[in-house]
This record gives sequence, structure tokens and C-alpha cells, in this order.
Amino acid sequence: MLTPTSVIHRIESVRELIAANAPLAEQIRRPTEEVWHALTSTGLFYWFVPKRYGGLEFSVEHFVDAILPIAEGCCSTAWVAGFCAYSNWILAQFPARTQARIFKQFPFITAACVVFPPGQAVSVNGGYRVTGKWRWATGISQANWVLVGASEGEGNVRLFLSRIKDVTIVDTWDASGMRGTGSHDILLKDVFIPAESSIPLNNLMSGDSIGAKFHNNAMYRVPMQLLLAVAAGLGALGGARAALREIGKVLVSSPNNDAIVHLRFGRGHLALEAGEMTLREVSRRISRLEQSEIFEMKNQAALHAKVCYAVELCQQTIGDVRAIGGSFCHLASSPIQRILRDIDVIASHRLLRFDSGAVAYGRTLAGLSPRRSATP
Repeated sequence: MLTPTSVIHRIESVRELIAANAPLAEQIRRPTEEVWHALTSTGLFYWFVPKRYGGLEFSVEHFVDAILPIAEGCCSTAWVAGFCAYSNWILAQFPARTQARIFKQFPFITAACVVFPPGQAVSVNGGYRVTGKWRWATGISQANWVLVGASEGEGNVRLFLSRIKDVTIVDTWDASGMRGTGSHDILLKDVFIPAESSIPLNNLMSGDSIGAKFHNNAMYRVPMQLLLAVAAGLGALGGARAALREIGKVLVSSPNNDAIVHLRFGRGHLALEAGEMTLREVSRRISRLEQSEIFEMKNQAALHAKVCYAVELCQQTIGDVRAIGGSFCHLASSPIQRILRDIDVIASHRLLRFDSGAVAYGRTLAGLSPRRSATP
């Protein structure tokens, strides 16, 4: 019988394989087949599949320890693996009949999920016809389904579940960092999607979806963007941990008596430890949500801001690593150069920008809505 600990141990056993394949993943712009097969064998992708469908239904709190070893080996692979595992949580928000049908065919799904800017959805008999182009489809190279946002007018955005065979992949992902995610653009053109394969996006964002009521586990009532932010932030944390370890090897092999170097090394560790404690605090809070509890807007903003702050602390750690290592950090043979670029890209993600998260939290503390109205 699988437990969170046993799955985590399996993942830890392939950490070195992931690290060894990281340069190739960056070159081919996706996780390698060898690594993906190894991760699939660990049971990771059953993590958020509900127990009633044969899944593990493990907590977000333990998910931190499942993704961190992957991120220590390769930030890109952790990003893709985390999002693909998380796509099963999203499927668990859909109508019960849709969940039963999909999980009967697939013990787990690996879906790319892209919402904004939304496509267009035209209501027809029995469902919708969806058209659009979406950017940053992380996991599309491994996906057997896609989840896309599309508007049916007047700002009413729904999330649609579409088969991969109806999707056109546009090779566009050629970034300086996180190259191994393969986050290409995707197209759907006039694709029919049954009504039961869609849900209102607002319900997902508020933790009030159909699936939230169907499953007797408060984890499925967490606002979507908050859980997604945690999954995304883990890539930065694992990468910063690996970079500190690498620069520590340099300091051990070439002792340096410069007090500033030691200050930066100590400060980098302190920032990393604070970032990890912050992310773990958020994951524990999510995991211990009571079934009847509602995430108030202020609580959502606070937890989201803390995730952004954890990523900010990872950037501080990376800044100290860069200052210690100097030119060494930019050698093509050093994994640090890849981690530097990866964390810069992670921190630029709209869900993880510290300024935006702090502003939203500050507004709620002042009794205002998290986001300023478009009109004065």
C-alpha cells in the first residue's frame, strides 16, 4: 500500500537520474522519456486522484516533499511534474459523471492547463464549440488532455476539458530559463466540448466547484490559484537548495577566508530556510482546512502573498550564490548557471510576483478588495 512517505522515498531515489538528465531536458525543451517514465513509476501522478477512483488523495502538505527532490535535480521537470499531478485535482472539480468517465479510462491524467487570455466558447445543443489560442501550455508534451479557459460572453469564463487529439501544438517555447518545460502555445479551432466537460472558472477560483461538494475532503475546496501557486513555488525552492549545495562544494574544495563570502553563504541559507518554512506553513494551512470552513478573501490573499514571498527569498538566496561564485556560476559545465536562469523565469510568473502578491494582501488588510477596480 502506497503512503506519502513511500512515494516520496521513490521520488528521492530518482533525484540523481533527474539531475543527470537536466541538461538534455533543457536541450530538447521537455523532460526526458527516461525521467518521465521513472516519475510515473513512483506513483506521483496518482497523488491528487480521489480515492473513490483508485487514487491516493494525499495532502498538499506532503506534496511539498514529493516535488522538492525533483526540483533539486531539475526545476523544469519539477514544474511540469507538479502541474501534471495537479491537473487531477482540477479534474476532481468537474461534474461527478465526467470524473467517473475519465478516471475509468485513465487512472490519472496529465493535462496542460491554460486559462488566460481566454478563448471563445459558443453555446450549442449539448455543449460548446471552443476556439482559441493559449500561451504557456506547460506539460503539453506529456499531456493526454488539456484544460483551457474560454469566455461565453460578458466575462463569463468557463474551464473546458478537451482531448489532446483536438489540440494543435505551436512550437514557441524558446526561453532563457525553464527551457525544459516545453510550455508551447496551443490552438483549438471550433472544437465541440460537451457541457458536462466544463465548469465556471469563478467557482474554481473561490473553492466552490461541483467537485468541492462531491468529495468529502476539504483539500478539493481550496481556491485553484492558491494550490497552483504552491506547486509553482516549489520549483524555486528546490532549485535554490541545489544551488546552495553546489556553491558549498566549491567553498569546501577551495577554502575562502573572506568574511563577506561567509556572510553571503550564511545569509543565503537563512533566506532559503525562511522560504521553506513559509511554503510549508501555507501547505499545512491548506491541508488542515476544515470541511465546513470557507477561505475568506483576506486569508486567500495572505497565503498567496506568503508563497510569493517564499519565492522572493529564493531569489535572495540565488543572489548570494551568484555573488559568491562569480564567473564560476556562469560556466556551462555548472548546474548553477541553469538554476539561476530557471529561478529568474519562475519568479516572473504572474502567480508568483512578490509585488503583486504583497499589494493584494495589503489592500485586504486595509479593508479593500485584493484588486483595484478598473474604474475610479
